[in-house]
Amino acid sequence: LRVRPLERKNTWLSLTVQQYPGLFYGLSSLYASPDELERTMGSVYFNALPFLGFNRNITKAYRTLPSEYQGIGLKHWCIEKLGKDISVLLRHWQSDSTLGMALKFVYEAFVMEIGLDGN
Repeated sequence: LRVRPLERKNTWLSLTVQQYPGLFYGLSSLYASPDELERTMGSVYFNALPFLGFNRNITKAYRTLPSEYQGIGLKHWCIEKLGKDISVLLRHWQSDSTLGMALKFVYEAFVMEIGLDGN
């Protein structure tokens, strides 16, 4: 992008069609802390914002605020990760998959650890 920048419209298209799906694909298996995730993706946004037509020093609140509320509308990665994790939990809870069985065993161990009856 630095040698020959794309037009802003094409940069937005590239971000939403190419980059977001590639980043979302492995998001549920990522074990970074929320601070580390925000720091890493903040640097990605910091480098990409001038090519999208925005000041790179804009605060995080305006970056992630929807455009209906005068924000840019970029993804908030901690919220997206939480959504992916909940989706995986709902998909595999009480199923016969390997992950479903692992979730069941972890839950039973947790219930025994805190001293509940399990009923």
